[in-house]
Amino acid sequence: TGQTGGVPDVDIDAPEAWNTETGDSSVVVGVVDTGIDYNHEDLAENIWTNPGEIPGNGIDDDNNGYVDDIHGWDFAYDDNDPMDGHGHGTHVAGTIGAVGDNGIGIAGVNWDVQIMALKFLGADGSGTTSDAIEAIRYAVDNGARILNMSFGGTSASQTLEAAMQYAWDAGAVMVCAAGNDGTHQVHYPGAYDPYCVAVAATDHDDVRAGFSNVGPEVDLAAPGVAVFSATRYLNEWQETHRFIYGTANGTSASTAYVSGLAALVLSQDPSLTSDELVDRIKFTADPVLTDPALGEDERLGTGRINALRALTEPPACVLLVDAVTVADADGRLSPGETADLL
Repeated sequence: TGQTGGVPDVDIDAPEAWNTETGDSSVVVGVVDTGIDYNHEDLAENIWTNPGEIPGNGIDDDNNGYVDDIHGWDFAYDDNDPMDGHGHGTHVAGTIGAVGDNGIGIAGVNWDVQIMALKFLGADGSGTTSDAIEAIRYAVDNGARILNMSFGGTSASQTLEAAMQYAWDAGAVMVCAAGNDGTHQVHYPGAYDPYCVAVAATDHDDVRAGFSNVGPEVDLAAPGVAVFSATRYLNEWQETHRFIYGTANGTSASTAYVSGLAALVLSQDPSLTSDELVDRIKFTADPVLTDPALGEDERLGTGRINALRALTEPPACVLLVDAVTVADADGRLSPGETADLL
């Protein structure tokens, strides 16, 4: 609305979209991140619970190779407790699916959704590519249709790309952060066309955020400056002062908006294929950021997402086909290389 000094109505039109759709608990979104505070007052009702597992009995009831994986898995420390030790994953999860219309906190893009906690980044915000690969495969094998991947690095990994192809072939849509270096190099895994949706960040004036990476691999943009969402208190003072909401900047936050919108559209039409779902989001974006005079490295994909248009308008997919390119995959590294949150 312009209340922060920006341009009015350059938001994603979520309130208008909620008149059409608010989400559905049949949709599972995997958050590949630092874990999630699954007890958070605004998230607990929307946290995925494994229907095939009996809590605390020490048995792999569903025979998926993980014992007591009730809300997901901690791949960073190889245990069944994906509690957030950093705060990043909880913030992302809040944007995707904090419970709506409950009289507390915030509302996520989805009021009703299942969020699967896939922890591969530790308390310092870093993790290994091999753990990310395990998290991706777990998510897909356990029913996640959308994977939020707000992490990245500048080195490619053939095994990570293969895991993403596995997920895409299984019908999952991966949404990835472009990176926060302010450069023209989209971070991996966001640069793995065509297996993911790469997201850049905009500010409250509807222009590229200064920190946001850009490049021909970018598919979309979404708000990424001063995003208010859930967070996790990590010490006694914060708990006493109810420090469980806060703001953050980054393409991570932008990615969460796109993942949230993907889940919202899938709630409305579960029959959509991955390609159809991505096209619906890409080609109903507000095209204010796609000036043909800009070089392809400056374009923010097809524009800033618009939730209302994604739910109510057919995608005009013929308009910006020339903006699509294929990522370069040189310089591949081993699964032991590291990845960081964005």
